[in-house]
Amino acid sequence: MYSYDKYPLRGASRGPRGSRRQQQQQQQQQQQQQPFPVDRIDVRAFIEKAKQIEPVLSESLVPQISEWYASTRFDEQQEERLFGSLPSYTTARALLALLRLSQALARLRLSPLVEAGDFEEALRLMEASKASVRAAEENRKLKKRDSVSQADAEPADRGAGPPVGRQALQQYEELLLLAFNADRSKVAFVEEAREHSDADIPVDS
Repeated sequence: MYSYDKYPLRGASRGPRGSRRQQQQQQQQQQQQQPFPVDRIDVRAFIEKAKQIEPVLSESLVPQISEWYASTRFDEQQEERLFGSLPSYTTARALLALLRLSQALARLRLSPLVEAGDFEEALRLMEASKASVRAAEENRKLKKRDSVSQADAEPADRGAGPPVGRQALQQYEELLLLAFNADRSKVAFVEEAREHSDADIPVDS
């Protein structure tokens, strides 16, 4: 009888040798996936080469940008009619900044043409920037609302009702220590309101 252990099949792994080869292949794959350091000289050479390129808009991209700008302005006008003032507008100056950002992205590719992908990425970055500004503005409004509600809640914690807190705020307002906006939803110290003129809080001089 034959012993199959003595005569392994062709292509079958032969103990430690096969496992070593697999380990070497795995190590090579891991080394290829890991980021490698870039020489400072190469980075400077890349930047100098990118500075020499002046990308221009491709002819096929001009109608797309024009249509986007017109539709965006129309949507903003409709939102302004429905909801009042908007936190930001897409002006001609904003469009110019968007085109410059698209050119910068084309330089990173060392391309003489600004393509649709560059414009779309620049548009994504601009929308992300606007979203962060809106979030910061909402947080600022929430903090001011919390300050008003906290002023009413603190007297209640000490056994007094909300009217006592409102009465105290009214006295501070008469002493020109605090200032409220038109609908009395925001409050700030008079000095702070004078420093931040964009807080929409009228101050009696």
